[in-house]
Formats: sequence, C-alpha cells, structure tokens
Amino acid sequence: INKNNDDKLRMPADDVRRKSIPIMNPLSEDQGHMRTSMLPGMLGVVANNINRRNENLAFFEIGKVFLLDGELNSTDLAHEKYNLGIVLKGKTQSNWLEGGVEYDFYYLKAVLEELLDVFRPESREYVPCVDNPTYHPGRTAVLKVNGQEIGVLGELHPEVAENYGIKGRVYAAEIDVDALFAIGAAKPSVSRLPKFPATSRDLAVVVKKDTPAQALIDVINTNGGGLLKDVQIFDVYEGEQIASGMKSLAFKLTFQAEDRTLVDAEVNTVYDKILAELEAKCAAKLRA
Repeated sequence: INKNNDDKLRMPADDVRRKSIPIMNPLSEDQGHMRTSMLPGMLGVVANNINRRNENLAFFEIGKVFLLDGELNSTDLAHEKYNLGIVLKGKTQSNWLEGGVEYDFYYLKAVLEELLDVFRPESREYVPCVDNPTYHPGRTAVLKVNGQEIGVLGELHPEVAENYGIKGRVYAAEIDVDALFAIGAAKPSVSRLPKFPATSRDLAVVVKKDTPAQALIDVINTNGGGLLKDVQIFDVYEGEQIASGMKSLAFKLTFQAEDRTLVDAEVNTVYDKILAELEAKCAAKLRA
C-alpha cells in the first residue's frame, strides 16, 4: 500500500498500524509498504466502482495484514495475521417483490451476527465506540466475543470517505479472523419445546439521548429472573411529546415458566422490579 493511507484513514500518530513495513523492491511507489489494514485496498475498489457508475456495493475480503510490535530489527520482527474486511455502500439489490434496502449500521451488524452464529461463541457484545477517528462517532461499535475485542464495525467518517473520493455513506468492518477461530465454538444446547404459553409486555421508557439501549437491556436481563425469556427493542423515537435531549425506547418483554401458566400477578411483580431498576440505574421514566 501507499504510506499516505495512514493519513487518509485518519490514524492517530501513535497507532501501531502506522509502523508499516517498507518493501525493498516495490513494483511502484503506491505499493511500497506492507498493509496494516484491509480498508485502503477495499475503499479503492469502492471508488473505482463508483467511477464506473456501480453505486450499490457489498463485498468482503480475507487477507493478511502485517504489524510491528516494536521496531523492525533482529529482535522485533513483524507478525502477520488474517483479517476480514467488509464494505457496504448504497442499497441491496431490488427484485420483483421489493425495492432495494439502504445499507446501514444495523445491516452490517446483521451480517456479522450471521457469521458469529457459525462459531457459536458464549457471548457477543457490541460496545459503542467514539474514539476511533476512522469511523463516525456514535455510529461505530467495537465487537467483543467472549470478552475479547476482535474487531470494529460502523459508518466510515465522512472525511475518510472523501479522502478516497467517495460521496455518501460507507459502512465497513474489520475483524481479526485468527482471533475468531481461536475462540472455538461453544457446544450447541437444545431444550424441549415449552408446554405452557408465553406472555409478553411492552415497556416504553424515556431516557437521555446519549443513553445506549444496551445499558437498558442489561438492566432488564439482570432483573428479569428466570421468568424473562427474551427482550427485543422495537421502537426508538425522538420528536413531539419527547423533551429535548431525550428519547423514547420501547421493548417487548417475553415471560414464560416451564412448569405452569403465568398469572398477571407474577408478571407484574417482575415487570415492576425491572421498571424500578431502570429508573434507579438509567434514570429512565415510564413513557405516558
């Protein structure tokens, strides 16, 4: 790659990826260093396609990156690893049934969710990230699997897209493939179909705009006990009837017991506990 990609990606001065390894006999000046990220080449492909009026793009690449922990000498040698790069731009392909869907952060997250389902990790977490200058603050997350950080996903910073001659939003992810394979798959678990029906409750609360939904989900799961089986967020709203600087989050809570049909009093007890903890831990207020 060309060394100027470090600046085009807005890498911090102390980023280890700036220690790229020079090639002694490069084919050209633009290919004078070993790559430390999958993004430069992939964004170049995006730009080339857009110049040829291919606006809707979705592709991936698995390849090696080369990193230095220290200085390039006889004791501090470079190490290489496989990374997965994913880039989305524009819309999905339309068909006779529906038009194309705009790519966004959640579409990219869903792609990674399908990948992780193959590996069956014990836990997966998307942690909001605001300090990676390559990506848009507030639209980026660090991916943690079994507590280990293995990658980043999100919308590229507009300045980065502009540096590569790309107009509009671009979504990208870069995942450490070696780390993903090293985690190992958890054993699949199965359970009998429930004999007793589930019941659901909707819960809509108002919180500060900068409160992450995951913080509320964690509180709900922690206080749901054995009766809470599932939590799904189905609405995020900002606008009329919601105070400035606030947002409304709505969740569907599913309750079920394995040995009986639940009665309202049981569900109400758990529901009220969840609401009280949301108020205490997240300053959430029940939406009227």
